[in-house]
Amino acid sequence: SLSNFYIDFYKSFSTIVFQANKKYSKEIKSFVKQLSFNRTSRKYYNHFNIEIKRTSKRIYRYAFPQVNLVIGYPTVSISHKDYPGLSLLAEYLSSMEGPLFQLLRGSDDLVYLVTTKQLSLKQAGVFLIFTQTSTNFWKAVKNKLLSFMSNLREKGILNEDFEKVKNSIILKRPIKETDERSNFLRIVEYEGMGLGYKYIDRFYSSVRKLTLSEFNAIIKKYMKHYRMLITFPKGKEK
Repeated sequence: SLSNFYIDFYKSFSTIVFQANKKYSKEIKSFVKQLSFNRTSRKYYNHFNIEIKRTSKRIYRYAFPQVNLVIGYPTVSISHKDYPGLSLLAEYLSSMEGPLFQLLRGSDDLVYLVTTKQLSLKQAGVFLIFTQTSTNFWKAVKNKLLSFMSNLREKGILNEDFEKVKNSIILKRPIKETDERSNFLRIVEYEGMGLGYKYIDRFYSSVRKLTLSEFNAIIKKYMKHYRMLITFPKGKEK
């Protein structure tokens, strides 16, 4: 009965979109209300009021309010000696096996998404933590994140985790470089910032030489001062 089905994101709403003949609208609505295919869906969807938006005679959109929470730590430019270490930290925290995923998704299912990125340009940089959660759980997510980052700054990471993420970045290089388009865009970016097309070789060399004590010192230095941005769906502000 469905001609199309997909997941969408629009104006801080996670949406499930069904495209079907209008005679099936009751069945679709019933299906969405009974979503319970896993623990996450039961926790999120059953707490929300389903909003039905008929954008045409054949499309039915069911929206679930979503909160975006972003934490930014001022860091360094791409040419700075600490940039490789911060990139390593982003890799460590973004991994599905990493501590943030386990903290926020592993047992409590508090977020839809959690990811980190070291964003550096020619003269400045920022370390970003980005999460998407529900209107019910954003306070818990905020508290857990800030507590975790404070603890990470004080204690650093273990040598086993450090070596694992370091090797992961190095081993991924040959795979990344099989994409000619990405290689071209990366070279253009490096040349545009005056780093030279061989900068990538210097980056991986710095990663290889980085020690655990240097890495933990970078965490302690930069993961201190932050700005936080939280966005809410219209009418769901708290």
